[in-house]
Amino acid sequence: MAYTYLSLWLAVWYWRLQRLLGLPPAHGTNLTRVQDEAWRASDIGAADLEWTKLTVHQANSAGILLDEDLLAQAAQSPDGTIGWPGPIDVLVSQRGHRSGAGPYHRHLFLTGVPEGSFCKVGPNVIVPSPELTLALMMPLLGTDAERAMLVYEFCGEYAELPRGMRTVEGFGFVRRPHLTTVEKCQAFAEATSLRGKAIFLRVLNNVANNSYSPQESKTHYLLCSREGFGIPCAGLNQKVALSPAWRRVVGKPYVRGDLMFKNRQWRPGTDRCKGLLLEYQGRVAHYDSELGGRQATDDNRRRRALEDEGWVVLYVTAGEFHSFDDVVAMARQVVRVVGCHPSWLDDTERLLRIRKLHALLQDPDLGRL
Repeated sequence: MAYTYLSLWLAVWYWRLQRLLGLPPAHGTNLTRVQDEAWRASDIGAADLEWTKLTVHQANSAGILLDEDLLAQAAQSPDGTIGWPGPIDVLVSQRGHRSGAGPYHRHLFLTGVPEGSFCKVGPNVIVPSPELTLALMMPLLGTDAERAMLVYEFCGEYAELPRGMRTVEGFGFVRRPHLTTVEKCQAFAEATSLRGKAIFLRVLNNVANNSYSPQESKTHYLLCSREGFGIPCAGLNQKVALSPAWRRVVGKPYVRGDLMFKNRQWRPGTDRCKGLLLEYQGRVAHYDSELGGRQATDDNRRRRALEDEGWVVLYVTAGEFHSFDDVVAMARQVVRVVGCHPSWLDDTERLLRIRKLHALLQDPDLGRL
């Protein structure tokens, strides 16, 4: 059966935009709609929307493999359908098929691909699943930080916009439901034999679900990953239940903390704090308008409620995140509350490596591709 297969790099942008455009994986659509609407929504040039007409076959019950011989024939077709200068992503099931002529990125799957590796997005259109897209992207990205930003995004509640694009509020991302989870990606990676499996699993062990913004992702990676400060974190945007009295004041039964660090020594009935909630404050000024004033009032109520419930609340601004000295001071405050003594506290060389990671995370386009 002939299918149109969205190339790997386009697959990243498809998953970034498909929910924003109202194109769920099971929705009956076609490439023209995907291509045209993605172009209008993201301002990507039509030449950047790489897509390929391929022939695929069912290799085994595990999933779909692409037939490389038929692909090679299609690449030489006179209609020029796949005649763009970039490489073609191909899945092969034998080691000997990884080499050969042609503009191909060959991905080895000795045992085939797991179920759910491809999503049918139209009558004749298939796209790699979010998990497969991430798995194949890992060897193509240069650093673990860049890889992690893409995983945070797919497992988080936001989508990056193309370079140069901003929302009305001035942000380079939009909110949308998560595409997958860290747990699903780990199960997928364990079930595959693809190149870069070890890299994928290593990155997955250093990220978290439920990030709401690129800056939250960068802050979590810097503070919590093994490449960064390595502070144990209970998660991103976790719910904190409120007492009935504070529910009436705040107007809801719970609030969320951007980064939650639990005190290892806290027990019910003790006077110790439950932990620390790190709140990232963006560029939006809270006091410049009537709306900003209401936001400031809500934030103060929220902070008082959390402190009364036994949490230390620490706010960090973009300016503080840009200063490595401020970040180190913040990390020291977190570990005092959490009750741990990480090795970097007394390791000058480790702090130098973390400083390099901090500098890398200042790139606003990190992970945007």
